[in-house]
Amino acid sequence: MFSLNDLFIAMGFAWILSSSVQLLVNKKNKESEAVSEAIFLISIFGWTLVDNFIKTADMSNFLLTFILSVSRNSYFLIGPALLFYVSSLLSGRIKNFQKIVHLLPFFIATAYSLVSSAGLEPVIATGPKNVESIIFLRPGFKRESLALISQWGYSLYTFLLIRRHAGTVVDFYSRKTIQNTLFWLFYLIVFYIAFFTTDFFVLLFPGGSESQRLTVSMALRIIPSLSFIFLFSSFAQNQPIIRDEKVLDDVKYRNSAISDTDSKRIFAQIETILNKKKLYLDTDINLDDLAREAGETRHRVSEVINRESGQKFYSYINGFRLAEFISAVKENRFPDYTVIAIALECGFKSQSAFYNLFKAKTGMTPREFIKKET
Repeated sequence: MFSLNDLFIAMGFAWILSSSVQLLVNKKNKESEAVSEAIFLISIFGWTLVDNFIKTADMSNFLLTFILSVSRNSYFLIGPALLFYVSSLLSGRIKNFQKIVHLLPFFIATAYSLVSSAGLEPVIATGPKNVESIIFLRPGFKRESLALISQWGYSLYTFLLIRRHAGTVVDFYSRKTIQNTLFWLFYLIVFYIAFFTTDFFVLLFPGGSESQRLTVSMALRIIPSLSFIFLFSSFAQNQPIIRDEKVLDDVKYRNSAISDTDSKRIFAQIETILNKKKLYLDTDINLDDLAREAGETRHRVSEVINRESGQKFYSYINGFRLAEFISAVKENRFPDYTVIAIALECGFKSQSAFYNLFKAKTGMTPREFIKKET
């Protein structure tokens, strides 16, 4: 008869299968590298579910021993897989040799498990329950400790990559979202690591019967893993490819091949396009959209905007939106609209961003300006 534990694991594998198919068929996912890394990551969480399903293995049964060895050491893959996925979105593909280096701890731990039954010992086990015996005598706990260190190390590095990237978003997007900043992944990693770390310290003081400890294990491992699989899959399906331009910009501007004449010509073309087509009214416009309209690369458009206007893309586009708002108020285009409703019509999506920009540029609040004009 199936237990609740089995049901959760079945749900997890169903989500992994369905989300992998959706990632592959989604037309928005044109970069196969990011798709493959996303599938690799959620597949690893599938292996962690297997670890909670198979508790022991007969060493004479090689297939079962191999499956348990991979699943028991799959926690060493979570950190590298996160790094591979983020890198595929930001800085491009990691070389195969570098990937092998990142995966070495997993290979070593798995090889040890295949030749030694001690390497397959579950973390939750019967026996002495004092802290010293758990830390120094249980191979399962030592494996868990190393896996936690690995996850924390990779998570912190991934956080740094995301934070660095978030600081460049305003250069290429007209507004910040949890997608283009990758904050959704940041919070998801924090969520999982918090549970995994809590589980680690709970194991220091197991207490209670083995059935109770297994229940705690399900709560702190299976449920967070299922949540991660479901939430990651949901966001990854609509995650656009984002190239981290910080390093590229340093080289690009230092070795610029755009002459002053070409720069002014391209900038005039950009201004004409924005004034005629009013692309800034689209709240989700980004540098790629503008570059496509101008028939230029995003790198050239970004450099030209910075050189000619002295502004980043975000500030530059919001300048057009602000001018549109002022024009709309003066022409009384939206007599029955509220202040924020007019701002939304002009391309703004954040009330705070609109108010802060208006105050900084005009020295008065939008309401004060409207009152002055009417």
